[in-house]
Amino acid sequence: MAMARWLDKNFEYIILAILLMIITFFSFTNVMLRYFFGNSIIWADEVCRFSLILSGFFSIPCWVRSGAGLRVDALIQIFPVKARSVCGYLVALAMIALFAYLLKGTGMVIAGAVKINLVSPALLFPMSYLYNAIWFALLLSLVRQVQALAARIWGDFFRTADSREGVSA
Repeated sequence: MAMARWLDKNFEYIILAILLMIITFFSFTNVMLRYFFGNSIIWADEVCRFSLILSGFFSIPCWVRSGAGLRVDALIQIFPVKARSVCGYLVALAMIALFAYLLKGTGMVIAGAVKINLVSPALLFPMSYLYNAIWFALLLSLVRQVQALAARIWGDFFRTADSREGVSA
């Protein structure tokens, strides 16, 4: 159980660290090969590009989980506390809908890539594998958003229950 809890907290960070190591290794190797030998590994740039794309998508569940996404708080501060809470729920539901929509669209892209047997130019790597990884990152984002919404509901429920009992939150 402790391992599952640890993995739940750190899964995205592990993937991001691995992708960063891949980008660093291949970029450094290519720079050294170009400098010393005047030649480089052709497919390394493609690996770096794919790793960078995946790191962008796997960073989404990180910021969803930590609540560190960009937002403008100036507008929300003019509303009463109850309205802020309602806005928070509406934004969370909108994000869930957005991730579900993106999952559906990515699924259609994957089906199209499989249908035409789309491969990358240098590696001849099936692009559907990359698209499946993006789909998984979006699914993870959806799960993290649902977890954040559940935690918010759970926290609001206990805050309300405590205030009814006369206990300050």
